[in-house]
Amino acid sequence: MRKTPSKRLNKTLLKLALQYPLTALDFLHTEEDIVHTDLKSDIVFSVADKYALDDFCRDEIRDPTPQKIIDKTRTVYTSRAPRDPADSNWGPWVLCGFGEARIGKLHKVANIGEAQPHICRAPEVSFMISCDSKVDIWNVPNLPTPSITLHYARFGSPRERSSSKHG
Repeated sequence: MRKTPSKRLNKTLLKLALQYPLTALDFLHTEEDIVHTDLKSDIVFSVADKYALDDFCRDEIRDPTPQKIIDKTRTVYTSRAPRDPADSNWGPWVLCGFGEARIGKLHKVANIGEAQPHICRAPEVSFMISCDSKVDIWNVPNLPTPSITLHYARFGSPRERSSSKHG
């Protein structure tokens, strides 16, 4: 995704960037009763330059990323960063990374407690009560700008800062 000269997403780019993952979440929640539970910036990926993906595959064949076999059904893989596409030709964002997804309308917290990043964890998960697809919305701030999310979660927005809240 292209950034502005200031290296930040402006409001218009942010709205465009969030359109794809929010549409995907709407489909998952309303049509399929699936809760993603683990939204974060490293699982939203798309590239319009197909040669970047060809290079990625060739590198993986030549030098496979490390992996750890947990049991007969589970393997943990190390991530490999793809090269930037030619001319920064990133395509639309695609929601992926369904390893922690849950199917059904209601879920026990024990089933999703570890999946959601702590920084934007839904209150239902924090208080260990049953939750539904709405828990995904709490993780939307993690998608395009995790550093901004972290900043506001730790320090509050500039208007919210006060010596009583942040010593």
